[in-house]
Order: sequence, then C-alpha cells, then structure tokens
Amino acid sequence: MNISVQNLTKVYGNTEYAVKALNNVSIKISDKQFISVTGPSGSGKSTLLHLLGGIENPTSGKVLYGKENIFTLDDKRLSEIRCKNIGFVFQFYNLIPELTAYENIILPLLIDKKKVDKNYLDELTKTLGISDRLKHLPSQMSGGQQQRVAIARALINKPKVLLCDEPTGNLDTKSGIEVIELLKKAHDIFGKTIIIVTHDPKIADYAKRKIQISDGEIVSDVF
Repeated sequence: MNISVQNLTKVYGNTEYAVKALNNVSIKISDKQFISVTGPSGSGKSTLLHLLGGIENPTSGKVLYGKENIFTLDDKRLSEIRCKNIGFVFQFYNLIPELTAYENIILPLLIDKKKVDKNYLDELTKTLGISDRLKHLPSQMSGGQQQRVAIARALINKPKVLLCDEPTGNLDTKSGIEVIELLKKAHDIFGKTIIIVTHDPKIADYAKRKIQISDGEIVSDVF
C-alpha cells in the first residue's frame, strides 16, 4: 500500500512556549519499502511515526493510505485501517506479563475476533526464531526474545506496514543486530513496508531508503 504524507505539521502547546515537532513535511512511501528515519533527540522522528500510525493527530496536513486521509476518518474506520494495514513495534516490548509468548502474539486476533492462521503463525515464529519460546512468560525470556515476540504480535494480523520506534533501543548491541536482521528477513519474506525510527546509524544502514530529520524537517532522503 502506498502512503502519502502531505504538508504534515505538528505543534505541541498553543502558547509562546509551543514546540513545532514537525514542520510541513511531505514524503511518498511506496509499497514494500524498507526505510530508516534518523535524527537527533527531539528532531521529530518519533512524532512522524506516531502520525503515520494515527496514534496522534497533526496540527495540519494529511496522511493518506491509498486514497484515504486517516485524519478525516471516524474512530471505527481508523481502527479498521490500523488493524488491517498497520503493525507497531516499540522500544519497550509492551508484552502482557501474565500471558505466554503465544498468548501475547495472538492477542490482536482475539481482539479482532479472528481465527489463528496456524500455518502463518508457525512460519512467523520460525522465521523469528521463537518457536521454542511460545509457552514462556515474558519474565522467562531475554530482551531480544521479548522483542521478537513483539514483532510477531505486530505481524500476526498480516499488516501491510510495520512501524518500528527504536525497536533495538532497549537491547545490547548483539541483540539489536539480531532484531534488525530479523526485521529485514521479515521484510524480504513477507513483503512488508517497514519504517524504522532509530538513533543508531548501524541499524539505519540496513534500510534501503534513509530519511534524516532535523528540527522537524527532512534534511536528507536517500534511496
């Protein structure tokens, strides 16, 4: 699915202390691209990702999935767009501690009242190297393993787009490299559009397209 970002601006606050996190940003994202977004702390990269996912609303501008501007949709339709098209991976894994890896992974399906595609689940967990961890609780897994479970959960609904906000930021270097390599593998095998926000240039180098943001504006966009 193609995504079009048009004149996107996000301002926090409405006083003399207002902060412009994004300033008139426009980009086009083609289907199945693997993109990294880098920039200094406070540059607006995470804000861009949150707006792409419809987690926040912009001050002005549009984000179109196909021909639909997600910021003009009612809550029901926006939820449908998110559930069908968007998966999220965050720095902190956000797993439910009382649930096993398997239960965490299939949770989006249960919420959406969908059946588990066992063949897809088997392929997904095998690709991510967690087939032998499905009965484990988060507390019984390493950080890297928990992030793999979080990635599987993000992919279980077969979304077209995977949005990753510092997915390796809470991991040691070795585990971080393993996770980014698994994301690349997921991109290659499952054909997802993947957008990764990261502060780590080594992680960014795995992407085929590299976007740099500074002071809320795109300063570099290299394919």
